[in-house]
Parts: sequence; C-alpha cells; structure tokens
Amino acid sequence: MLTLEQIAGLLQTLGLRYHEADGRLVVPFKAEDTSYRIQIVVDGPLVRLVAGDLLPVPERRLGETLVLANFLNAHRLRFGAFWVDSSRDFGFEMTLPVGDGLPLETFGLTIAGFSAIDAFYAAFAAVVWAGATAEQALDTLRQTRQQQAEERANADEDEDGGIDIAI
Repeated sequence: MLTLEQIAGLLQTLGLRYHEADGRLVVPFKAEDTSYRIQIVVDGPLVRLVAGDLLPVPERRLGETLVLANFLNAHRLRFGAFWVDSSRDFGFEMTLPVGDGLPLETFGLTIAGFSAIDAFYAAFAAVVWAGATAEQALDTLRQTRQQQAEERANADEDEDGGIDIAI
C-alpha cells in the first residue's frame, strides 16, 4: 500500500515544498487571488488531496454558492470537486484510487488540477462577498478573461512592432 513517505518523494521530485502535520502532508500554494494548502492523506487504497477553508460562506449566500459549485463540478471540471462543508467552509478535493504506487505523471496532473481554485475563486468571491448570482459571477469572470486575453494580445503586438534582424 502507498505510504506518505512515497508521496513525499513525489513532492520532492516535483520540486514542491511541504511539511508533515498530524499524519498528513501539507503543501502550501499561492494562487492569483488566494493562498491555500493542499492536505494529502493516505486512506487505505485512496489518496485524498484536500484544500479546505478557502472561503467562509455566510448562511445567506449558501444556496447560490452551492449552485455555482454544482454547475462547475458538473460542467467545467474534469477532475476534483468544489464543496461546502457543514460549517459552511468552501473547499476543493480530489481523491485518487491507488495500489502500491502512484505514477509521478498521475500525481503531477492531480496537483495541477488544483488550478481550478485559481480559475474559479473570483467567481465564488463574487457570489459570497458581492451577492452575485452564479450566472452573473461566471459572466463577469468570462468577460474579465476575454479582456485580459485582448490586453495580452495587444501587448504581444506592441512587442512585435520592431524589426528583427538575424545575422
């Protein structure tokens, strides 16, 4: 069966910092809009990776937060799931079935799957803090991404405005 020591070795190979606490590995991440920790636990034939306590959800915003989480889980995520626990803390989790080993590529893709937090955190923040509906939050996120893509394209055009001379 896979051990925490083996997972620690994978984390080292991937160049990720971690520490051990209470029988789990904790990996800190800094995303664009928030910082979080992935807690890794070996649970028999499963490896659970959990980023909890991302955002406290007030009771009045719980319903709309769940609408957004359920929509993203069903339609946008390929791996993992957003959730709100019984104490109304928002989080993200992935669970892997494993045997005696876990291929580095699989583990690396799993860690990369946590980019969903960065991709959608702004939408959850809009629902929780600004009172937006799930639909409004996703529309705003889409518009922001389009604007950022246009700005990057314009910046690339400005950089390409000169003449390159190869000798």
